[in-house]
Amino acid sequence: MNSTRLYHEEDISWEELSAIGIEKSFLHETGQFETLLSGKITEPMPFEITLLGVPICMDASLQLATTSDGEIHILIEGMQFHNAQSDNPL
Repeated sequence: MNSTRLYHEEDISWEELSAIGIEKSFLHETGQFETLLSGKITEPMPFEITLLGVPICMDASLQLATTSDGEIHILIEGMQFHNAQSDNPL
């Protein structure tokens, strides 16, 4: 395990993240997995995230944060949104 990690891999609900379109394998492939677990903001990456059943295509950075009651949440900072039917930015 990397000593610079603020978060442990097993503390993250990967099933919940996968349900909205954030895959652990993609974070590994893009080299952003360790950045995320260290508590830092990732580089912008392309995502198709499903929120309330609606697919949203965007470039976004991710960061983990802990609430005052100790729950770990993911922060999604959208950079550029795209039309789900095309590659054109909105």
